[in-house]
Amino acid sequence: MSSKFLVELSNDYEKLFEIELGYDVIIYAGEEPNIKEIHAHSNILCVRSKYFRTAFSNECAEKKDGKFILRKPTISSYLFNIILRFIYCGNIELKNLQGPDVIKLLIAADELNIQSLISHIQEFLIEHQAEFLNQNPTDILETVYHHETFTDLWNFCLEKICEEPKILFYSDKFLNLKASLLEILLKRDDLYLSEIEIWENLLKWCFFQQNITNDPTKWEKEDITKIEKSLHRFIPLIRFYDINPADFFYRVYNYKDILPKDLIHDLLEFHIVPDMRPKINVAPSRKPKLLIESSHIPLFTSWIDKKDSSHYNKREIPYKYKLLYRSGRDGFNAESFHRNCDNKGATIWIAKILGSKQLIGGYNPLDWNGNGSKTTPDSFLFNFIDENNISTAKLGYVKDKINAIFCYKDQGPSMGNLHCFDSNNWKCSDGNRYPSIELGYDVIIYSGEEPNIKEIHAHSNILCVRSKYFRTAFSNEWAEKKDGKFILRKPNISPHLFNIILRFIYCGNIELKNLQGPDVLKLLISADELNMQSLISHIQEFLIEHQAEFLNRNPIDILETVYQNEMFTDLWNFCLEKICETPKILFNSDKFLNLKASLLELLLKRDDLDLSEIEIWENLLKWCFAQQNIINDPTKWEKEDITKIERSLHRFIPLIRFYDIKPADFFYKVYNYKDILPKDLIHDLLEFHIVPDLKPKTNVAPLRQPKFDSILTEPNHFPLFASWIDKKDSSYYNKEEIPYEFKLLYHSGQDGFNAASFHRNCDNKGATIWIAKILGSKQLIGGYNPLDWNGSGWKNTTDSFLFSFTDEKNISTAKLSYVNYKYARYAVSCNNNQGPSMGNLICPDSNDWQCCGTRYLNNNADIPNNFTIENYEIFQVIKK
Repeated sequence: MSSKFLVELSNDYEKLFEIELGYDVIIYAGEEPNIKEIHAHSNILCVRSKYFRTAFSNECAEKKDGKFILRKPTISSYLFNIILRFIYCGNIELKNLQGPDVIKLLIAADELNIQSLISHIQEFLIEHQAEFLNQNPTDILETVYHHETFTDLWNFCLEKICEEPKILFYSDKFLNLKASLLEILLKRDDLYLSEIEIWENLLKWCFFQQNITNDPTKWEKEDITKIEKSLHRFIPLIRFYDINPADFFYRVYNYKDILPKDLIHDLLEFHIVPDMRPKINVAPSRKPKLLIESSHIPLFTSWIDKKDSSHYNKREIPYKYKLLYRSGRDGFNAESFHRNCDNKGATIWIAKILGSKQLIGGYNPLDWNGNGSKTTPDSFLFNFIDENNISTAKLGYVKDKINAIFCYKDQGPSMGNLHCFDSNNWKCSDGNRYPSIELGYDVIIYSGEEPNIKEIHAHSNILCVRSKYFRTAFSNEWAEKKDGKFILRKPNISPHLFNIILRFIYCGNIELKNLQGPDVLKLLISADELNMQSLISHIQEFLIEHQAEFLNRNPIDILETVYQNEMFTDLWNFCLEKICETPKILFNSDKFLNLKASLLELLLKRDDLDLSEIEIWENLLKWCFAQQNIINDPTKWEKEDITKIERSLHRFIPLIRFYDIKPADFFYKVYNYKDILPKDLIHDLLEFHIVPDLKPKTNVAPLRQPKFDSILTEPNHFPLFASWIDKKDSSYYNKEEIPYEFKLLYHSGQDGFNAASFHRNCDNKGATIWIAKILGSKQLIGGYNPLDWNGSGWKNTTDSFLFSFTDEKNISTAKLSYVNYKYARYAVSCNNNQGPSMGNLICPDSNDWQCCGTRYLNNNADIPNNFTIENYEIFQVIKK
């Protein structure tokens, strides 16, 4: 009766609206030339909206001939009639409206303060206009942002954009997004976009807003200031510590000039210093609000394709997974489920059991529309005992194909004996439509040696997909089984290391920082044995980045270990380069005498082995005598001894660059061993050293040249620098005699051409030498500071000097100028706003430098008065 009464009442009010009986309100809706006059009743309008109560009050009302006059140019007559119909009878039909008109209607309802209509329109947009919201995210977001009452739509839009950020960030209108909205989005923890993509989109937005190119090399100071001001509010919102090292270096550090210097310093320290943690409290990594992690998806895909042994990895997934329905957002009821999921084809559903970590779910390869049971042999149910651990997965394919799927309008995703009622109380009854999904481990691994053997349990399907080794081990030809379980014995891999490997196999997570160097190396060998390529690469990268000290302490063991494993190419190349760069860590090691001949041969073939040829020869002899257990005294050798030595040295003689050994060293340190060297070689070397201007008769290998970091200098500059430092006026050092090591600290092209970068890299490093190239010329200039660059003000020394090379490639064009002792107190200038200023040479925070005055002798080494620097480098000078 009451229901019928309400319908009749609604109909009567609708008639009142339509026939305009006794109207006392005239509304002029719309703008010229489309203004229309609409009639209404003030008593009905006032009871339905606070807006009208205020509009028709004595203070605000406009009246004419006893009727209220209301002018609403911002609301079209068409939309006003829809609103009035809702006010009068509560009826509204939105399905015939296009998305933009629904938004306009919502804005109009907000202007007229009709709360019930606002809620109704928001609900309609969320349920029925998702496609429109996807097409116009920027406009809608900005519209919603300006209306406090649109909370439901606001939250939906934010969640939608966070779930599928590309609908906004890859939109043509993204660049016009208001800063306040972008700030709100970047604060979200659930923004499903990698941090480097967020950073690059922020830059793109910023450059567009300021109309500035994205090329830092073309920025003026004014451009940098504009960008800094534009980015200021956003920098704290970027999770820079979540950006991987390569992306940071190539895609963030490139823009260091627009980022806070202390932030750049902390990020560099974080990426360079092993085990360094952020100095500031950083926001947690962004994480989309989903029940599952990305690691679940390859597993689902493999189950769908019934891949029993070789599961997909993340890059191979042949399906796209699109979120259709979320109960917390779309409504926990069967109607919402079917509204979102019917007629969508194959679906997979996941549910979390209340008060536990357990996830359950199922795959329907058909559809959820219709009524009754559906037949399929491809559906399955699954569960994860621990939502965060995919190794706890249990899987069950359908057995009763006829009753695989149940489609009912009053149920959720019911399958087989699993009944998903129109509530959150579901039931899975006993039955045989799906097998038990409590599938346990089927692999027993006995790891380690007595007395430390441990039993480890695992799942063959997961192991096989991650390693070819396990696919072979569990094949019919090789498998050992007992009580239906595979048995695997690995005495050479400790239980501790095997558990680390299994954790990586199951979830891709591995923590190496808590392992000592020898254990990391053992783990690498184990990963190679189990043929796990991704883990091999990861461990090699870790050893190279974080275990340099361990590699330095154990070069022979590591080199021999790596040499025996073909897959360790990255570590092999690193070790060879490290030894060639600092050969004494190997040649001066106690274990050098036990080095395998094949490895020594590889090292002696290297052109970049940074050891004088006479040292190489003497180390080779020392190694040979130890291998043959023969004394190093040719006068005491028997014929048998000579034969042994000749055989041992045979493969190495062609690798020694005898023609690069100085005459005195040849005579006293090589010729003394003529009995074990080929006679024709001795003859040719004697002739080479005795006959003037004679060239070698044979094709000899080039002089060894160590790899060098500098792009401005050549190796032959450094004996000259060392001689100047030690004030050797007449007899300069040669390459082998240099008593200093020159370590590159700073390169303006890589580290930033500014005073802050210079001081960050070079302060508190002691004595340094700097070299700079003058733009548009071949000229190099430079200076030596025997003190330090930290502090503020002048520093006193009589040992500093300036120099120049008119031709960068020709050291004979060098000019040298020591500090004038009268002005020793002005030898070095330390200023946080300058580079390596010395005496009258001023290096401001730019590349325009100047030099004038007499604080250094010899006309300041002919350094020009005013010049522009192209690049400069700083080397730390370390006494050997």
